[in-house]
Amino acid sequence: MSLIRLTDTDGNPGPEFVVGLHWDTLSKGDWKRQKKTAKESGTAFVEIPVTAGDSNTINIGTINRSDLGSSKYNLSLAAWLARSFKTGTIIAVERVTHGQEQAYWMCAVNQGQVITNTDILGDWDEVDTLVTEIAEMLATQGDIGFIGADTEALTANSSGDATATPLIAGLPKSAKKKAAIQIPGQMNRMVVIGGGATVAALVIGIGGWLAIDALTGTDNAERLRQQRLAQMQRAEQAYRDLQTDLVARLNGAKHLEALYQEKLAPLQTKIDGWSLIEGECSMRKCDLTYENENLTDPQMLLDGIGEVCNEVTVSPEGVSGTCVLKVEDSGSKAATTATPTLLNGEGVKQLRSALMKYARYVDGAGYTISEPAPVSFSGQRYLKDVQVYEEGAWGLSVPIKYLPMAIQLMQEFEAISFDEATLNWQNKTMDISGSYYKEGDSR
Repeated sequence: MSLIRLTDTDGNPGPEFVVGLHWDTLSKGDWKRQKKTAKESGTAFVEIPVTAGDSNTINIGTINRSDLGSSKYNLSLAAWLARSFKTGTIIAVERVTHGQEQAYWMCAVNQGQVITNTDILGDWDEVDTLVTEIAEMLATQGDIGFIGADTEALTANSSGDATATPLIAGLPKSAKKKAAIQIPGQMNRMVVIGGGATVAALVIGIGGWLAIDALTGTDNAERLRQQRLAQMQRAEQAYRDLQTDLVARLNGAKHLEALYQEKLAPLQTKIDGWSLIEGECSMRKCDLTYENENLTDPQMLLDGIGEVCNEVTVSPEGVSGTCVLKVEDSGSKAATTATPTLLNGEGVKQLRSALMKYARYVDGAGYTISEPAPVSFSGQRYLKDVQVYEEGAWGLSVPIKYLPMAIQLMQEFEAISFDEATLNWQNKTMDISGSYYKEGDSR
């Protein structure tokens, strides 16, 4: 079994998590093709979108379904860690309960992706050696952070600047739900909740971002000064990147409206025996799946949607086809805003109320919204008096015929994003999710 139990802040047995997944980063196209095979073979998986670098890739963790517990809500500890730290490098080490034994869990995350061959259990010597090797390998990419109750004793943490923080206390609860492992045969449904839903917030529960070298003696004074200067410069760049990403994600209604009006609305859902079944959409793209219900010539599908879709592929057996829709980035109007207008406390209440009213008055609708959590960035402790926003998550389960009403609701709030949508054409519903952004405090 790959189930472990953490210890809570009082030293008592804490929640159970799944560890030991096999992690890899694939192109979204490759994963789309492999995902169906994974489901058919009984392989459970968790997906982590790549937000830094190549946005056409995705971080995937897989595990045999037989290695999971009986709970419907198996959570990957590595995915929780990755969802909590989108930028920088973080290494987690903590003693956990594995069956009747004690072991050390170790995982490394770089730019929001779980590093392959981490998310492991081992004894202290094995874990300490692996952490040292990874730290040396990644040292040139910037500061390395440590989190976990047992990080102070790591050889790689020789500077001793980090305060050992248990994972339970250091990782944001708001990021935990996105760590759920998808199990073949189980359907994830939208439910109405009042808090604790998904949000990829960054709450750093450690004393700071660490350099690997412990610098001592007067001969190293200049080296230390140069190192601190470089750390500040990297922190300033990380802060600028954070703000740029925020501005690009605002005005989610515009992105969803463009996707709907330009791509989804003109699309044929039935074409000579081919029927639209489902789809996965992001701000810039949709992957739609058609099924051949009457064993119709695949050319019928190609002729019917070829002009609308950017790409059309048909399975070798001719029983399913995929339509890729891409929305051109015309330049978000939000990106021209030097200082974005974020929600204040009253604005968050208004957003919650609007979602609630939609779910109440639209038959078959549902909503989710989480409490906001502070967002952080690599090297934050080196900068003073910077304005750091807070991020929360929202979601709507929408009957397709009422999607324009949902877009109209979103248009009332500039400081929300549209991140992804799942289309179920058989049920005529779409699950939409995104983030909202609240004013934060200067730090």
